[in-house]
Amino acid sequence: MDAILLKYHTEDKDYLIYDIRKNRMQLDERMMRTICSRNFGLGTEGILVGPLNSRNGIGMKLYLPDGREAQQEENDLEVSGQYLSDAGYCSPQENAAGRSYMTGKIFLPGEFMGKIAVSA
Repeated sequence: MDAILLKYHTEDKDYLIYDIRKNRMQLDERMMRTICSRNFGLGTEGILVGPLNSRNGIGMKLYLPDGREAQQEENDLEVSGQYLSDAGYCSPQENAAGRSYMTGKIFLPGEFMGKIAVSA
C-alpha cells in the first residue's frame, strides 16, 4: 500500500506528517525508524501522526526517529498546528503564521512500504 508523507520545516528542524485520514497503512516502530533514519531514510526529527480527536479538540501524536511516542514541545506543536490548518482540519493559528511551512511531499510506493514492514 502506497504512503504519502509531507515534510514540514520550522526553525532548524524537519518533521514528517503522516495523515491517517489520507493513508490507509498504519506505521509501526520499525517503519518509523527506517523512514526517519539519517543514513537510509529522510533524516527528520520525527513523524507527526494524525489528525486525532481528543478532549481538547484535534491534534497529532509525535513519534521520535526511534519509533517511540513522545510529548510534543513548542516546535512540534507549531508544526502540528500549521499542518492541521493547511489541511483544513482547523482554523489558521495566528501565532504560528510563517514560522513553519511545508517543504515537500514524499511518495513511498507500496513495494517500499512492504519491505520495511517485514520484520527482520
